[in-house]
Amino acid sequence: MKVLHITNELTKKNFSIASLVLFISNHLYKSYNFQYSILTSDLERDLFRDKNIYKIELKTWISIFLRIKNLTKNISNFKTVHIHGIWAPIQIFSILVCNFKNKNYVIHPHGMLLDEALRSAGFYKFVYKKIFLFIFKYFISNKTYFVSITDQEKNAIKKFFPKSKITNIYNPIPFKKNNFQSRNKKKQFVYFGRIHPHKNIDLI
Repeated sequence: MKVLHITNELTKKNFSIASLVLFISNHLYKSYNFQYSILTSDLERDLFRDKNIYKIELKTWISIFLRIKNLTKNISNFKTVHIHGIWAPIQIFSILVCNFKNKNYVIHPHGMLLDEALRSAGFYKFVYKKIFLFIFKYFISNKTYFVSITDQEKNAIKKFFPKSKITNIYNPIPFKKNNFQSRNKKKQFVYFGRIHPHKNIDLI
């Protein structure tokens, strides 16, 4: 099987999603021999050197007009498309192309539909996102699959896209148990993520 992963950026800023995309891609290749490519609008090549990463810049309406044919061609070459995120032009137009080409595709929102995330950029962006989601739900067919990593996210997806199919798949922890062998064990917490009130870091 050939799988195309689409994400807005593979950068230091977006490292958590980027590293997960690479982990999933490598795991499926090593375990099931699934061929893969990763398509992104923004790439820091010094951080991400995987030879299967390709850049197609879709950030403005002009770039979309010039490169939509290239995006469609890329998507046509793969059996399954895994779209990471929902707000960026490359994600929005990939969803539209997948619908038009009747492709099997999965949307992984990565928490972007949670109420805390919708409100995080201020009131006007919150209103814009709500209006966008109200309109965009008509472009999501009942064949669309979503991946959620928590029950909270699953409920958020159901709220905006009630006809879609949703599967809970929790984020993997890519470590082997023998990495943690120690005679003197003590409890330690390591937090990977941005510091924001809705992350509830204080509960740790």
